[in-house]
Amino acid sequence: MVVIDNESLVDGKYAIGDLVDLVALRDTFEKFTLATGFTIGFLDHPGMNLLITTGWRDICTKFHRCCPVALDICAKSNFHLLDRLKTPGQLAIEACGNGLVDCATPIIIKGKHIASLATGQLLIEKPDHERFRAQAGKYGFDEAEYMKALEEIPIFSEEKVKSATTFLGSLANLISELGYTNLVKKDETERLEKEIADRKRAEEMLNASIKEKETLLRELYHRTKNNMQVISSMLGLRASLDDSERVKTVFTDMTAKIKAMSLVHQKLYQSKDLSSINLKEFIGELVRMFVQIYGKGTKIKLDEEIDNIGALIDTAIPLGLIISELMANSFKHAFADGRAGKIFINLKKSPDGVIHMRFSDNGPGLAEGFDTNAQKGMGLKSLVALAEHQLQGNIDYKNDGGLVCTIRFSDNLYKPRV
Repeated sequence: MVVIDNESLVDGKYAIGDLVDLVALRDTFEKFTLATGFTIGFLDHPGMNLLITTGWRDICTKFHRCCPVALDICAKSNFHLLDRLKTPGQLAIEACGNGLVDCATPIIIKGKHIASLATGQLLIEKPDHERFRAQAGKYGFDEAEYMKALEEIPIFSEEKVKSATTFLGSLANLISELGYTNLVKKDETERLEKEIADRKRAEEMLNASIKEKETLLRELYHRTKNNMQVISSMLGLRASLDDSERVKTVFTDMTAKIKAMSLVHQKLYQSKDLSSINLKEFIGELVRMFVQIYGKGTKIKLDEEIDNIGALIDTAIPLGLIISELMANSFKHAFADGRAGKIFINLKKSPDGVIHMRFSDNGPGLAEGFDTNAQKGMGLKSLVALAEHQLQGNIDYKNDGGLVCTIRFSDNLYKPRV
């Protein structure tokens, strides 16, 4: 593992892990891999440490990377490929020393190459079977199993490989820029809060500081919202270029989640209190937005009982993502094929400061013997991660005339920064 020095960091202090939620990004990449068949590797730079991998092929994980000689060839090929990346938007594509093709592009923020995104473990033409048989003998692999793993390698056109890599790189770059914007906002806020000398001067500086901070935060919220709209537009454009309904569904889900986060920043931009938003207004707009995305032409009745509760951005975003996932599941599963039904959302705050959210629909509910811990879908895993880790609460499901999901969390996890 290579240690990354300050000269390689954005502003001398930010690495890619500071700018990007790697868990959320892995979720997005896994959905892209599932929909398209492209494997993904996401590495920091210049360390070239793997941060995210999705869909990696058996020929690499069970053969090439289990043999010291073949692994050394992989490492040298990766270094040669990634070391060529110098400018924003650049693509590098080449065959690795073990016969597969990789394509990579850099993630560059404020002139600093802080990460690289690669697709690979694929072919752009029919393989030379004799070469791979020779490799099996050279490395001591079981030839039959090795050739079977080779047959599972997809063949894409060079143009399609470059197109997919460019899209994923652009998406990762935009998300990184959003993260940088939010960190600058946080650092600027903290810097302003640490400044008071003499009392009179402190009062004058405080008033000026508040105005400056409000202007800055409004601008940052506005820019963040606009950048998210750019991402949504890119996803919409990419989905329109593919005839696969599965791909369109994946991109619709991704777009909906981005719009949910964008709505939080829009509400903060419009709010008098730049620290918090009103959950009653936010959730009301959010569920109506989901009806427009998923429920056009359906007969779904929405019923809301939501208290006037203020929430910080740190709480509002994960809560919005949870509601987004639950709404999407209801439209796709409970009310599929245009079935009529009802969705009910209840949000209350108890005297001890605990927020209780109850989401239910009157669809068929959970299958008998349903076990959330045994599910492989990223949607349920995301719900649990958001509820238990980001909100530090708990979540449970049950059948009661349909699906019922209950979430409880405290409202004092974070402190206002404004």
